[in-house]
Amino acid sequence: DEYRIFKERGETECFWHLMNAASFEIDYFISQNPDLFYKYISDEANVAENIQWDYLFDVIKQLAQYDEDFNTIYNLFMDWYGEDSTIDVNEGYYTVESAIATYKENCDKYIEYRNRLLK
Repeated sequence: DEYRIFKERGETECFWHLMNAASFEIDYFISQNPDLFYKYISDEANVAENIQWDYLFDVIKQLAQYDEDFNTIYNLFMDWYGEDSTIDVNEGYYTVESAIATYKENCDKYIEYRNRLLK
């Protein structure tokens, strides 16, 4: 079944779907116990990770025009950050301490959005 999906939709598109799904899962798991995850991460590593989030969001934004699945994901981001605001995925994640606090504050939201995406 996985092979059929790769063949029908193309490997590049599937790659970005998998990257996005993995990102949602990672955020969900981190939000369950951010203290444990950030125990091994420095502020510098945290900034590097957030830069990768910026790249991923940009790809999703670009692909949303062409694919309904990506449009659904993009709409989840817009629902989270607000359609009229500038999206800054780094907001609340500048230091390890602020990232831990943000994950704890938004734990329920991560669960909700992960479940919405899985539907």
